[in-house]
Amino acid sequence: MKIIREIKENLFDGSPLDHMPEYAQKIWPFFTAQLVVRVFYFFLLYSSIILFQQWDAGMGQKTQISFILPIAWIYAVGFPTGMAAIKIFFIATTLAASLAPQKRIFRVLAFIAVLEFVSLHFSVLQLDVDWYTLILTAFFFIFLPNKWNNPFKFPVIERQKFLVVFWGAQTVNLLTYSMSGIGKIVGAIQQGLIGQVTVFEPKAAALHSADRIITTAGNAPLAPFVIDNYLIVWPFFLALMYLLIFSIFVAFKPRLHRFWGFGLLMFHIANYLSIDIGFHAHTFLACLLFLLSPFAPIKVSVKEIAYDLPIFGVGIRNLVEKEGNKKFSLCLILAIILFFVFFYVVEQNHDKQILEKGLFPLTSNHMQKVKHLNINIGEDLREYFVYSPENFKNPAPVVLVFHGGGGPIGTAELMAQYRKIIDFYR
Repeated sequence: MKIIREIKENLFDGSPLDHMPEYAQKIWPFFTAQLVVRVFYFFLLYSSIILFQQWDAGMGQKTQISFILPIAWIYAVGFPTGMAAIKIFFIATTLAASLAPQKRIFRVLAFIAVLEFVSLHFSVLQLDVDWYTLILTAFFFIFLPNKWNNPFKFPVIERQKFLVVFWGAQTVNLLTYSMSGIGKIVGAIQQGLIGQVTVFEPKAAALHSADRIITTAGNAPLAPFVIDNYLIVWPFFLALMYLLIFSIFVAFKPRLHRFWGFGLLMFHIANYLSIDIGFHAHTFLACLLFLLSPFAPIKVSVKEIAYDLPIFGVGIRNLVEKEGNKKFSLCLILAIILFFVFFYVVEQNHDKQILEKGLFPLTSNHMQKVKHLNINIGEDLREYFVYSPENFKNPAPVVLVFHGGGGPIGTAELMAQYRKIIDFYR
């Protein structure tokens, strides 16, 4: 019972759900929320036009496509007709939802259009997770009350229903970030058990950047800095992991909404600059739902933000307040220090093993001088890399590296480390 009481005091007491009647009594939380909803549908309208423009040139002739269930009907009409129908439906419904988002029928149709578009995109281009939160948000917005175009005449009880649904959309978005962080923790445990580098170690961000550059031949501006200065990047990388894992708790802490929204914005910018992954829809939605959160106080102090931080907030509060539990705070500080020391030692041990094999620690120089090429083998398009080091002796042997067991080409690079061997013996 004590644990349940602690959870209630730390999560639900002071949360938007706890104070929803008070929010509904005021006009500005509802006004802000309905404005955010309108902007959301305008973004969908903008996306429906821009994204399909990018498709028109190269996708019209595709035929051998395996369509997933929501668009299985395309088999009956053919790809060109099906694509045109989804395009028109997407634009028309998001336009209607933008102009009259207070009508549920338009929100339902907009949700169906987004689902159809993402299904088509997934079937043709294997879309990443960038649009999934937009589907979830569009689904939640279906349950908003009707006829809220005039906020001053909208009944208080209906405002409360509106804000509860809006909070649900915020919460499910934060849940996706937490699921991502927890997935990385589970993966780290599995990697640690077989002796691989985990996300907790100093070189984790550097290896992630290197793998992304190798796999995609990308051009992330900060990747060389991340690789060559991994110790500087390490604390920031761990902070981003913390940001992801505990995102779901922020739904219950309105004073953290804008702070966490800014953190998620920085997370996506860091992703783009270091591994060349944009997640544009995620970035937009994080800014829209949390930087403009209707539940966030107009003014909030640094002290209030620090006190509300998951786990660390308890330690800070106990350390600052006179009657706080100083032992808990000191134990938390000691645990953080031991964490950094332990994984630094683990990292040094991995570097020692690399040197004992006659290889070199990872640097940004090994990510350069690579050609990313393709070749057709029958009906399959294969990709391969050609690495030619500078100042090699001619004639020189050709080293062929093959990988099996599935996995991306970048994984084979990191496992074989052939570039380091070539650089050493050239």
